Amino acid sequence: MVEARPPRPQTMVVLAMSADGKIADAQHSPPAFGSAADYAHLEHQIAAADGILFGSATLKAGETAMRVVTPDLISARLKRGQPEQPAQIVCTRSGDLSPTLRFFQQAVPHWLVTTEQGADAWHGKPHFE
Repeated sequence: MVEARPPRPQTMVVLAMSADGKIADAQHSPPAFGSAADYAHLEHQIAAADGILFGSATLKAGETAMRVVTPDLISARLKRGQPEQPAQIVCTRSGDLSPTLRFFQQAVPHWLVTTEQGADAWHGKPHFE
């Protein structure tokens, strides 16, 4: 008898790049989407995910989480047994993020991937789970 294996985790990578290879400009303005279809595609990918991994420069430029906002996509997440929003996972070596970013007022799970030194500033604070 062959024992059934638990399902393996899956990783999906959605990359965005402009023609010159950069999303942010020199002023670190928030990223803009080429079209409504581009944004809808990204939101569908976000809605399918358990977690969204992004760097601190992306967070600093946009100041917000990459949330699911379309009611039908939120309903589909709930029917699949997922929470309304995927975890928002910020990667930063330094941990240098402003606790006043709009990101921290949004109702999403906030996770942090950093170094021991980067984590020091966040110990004992409610910003990350």
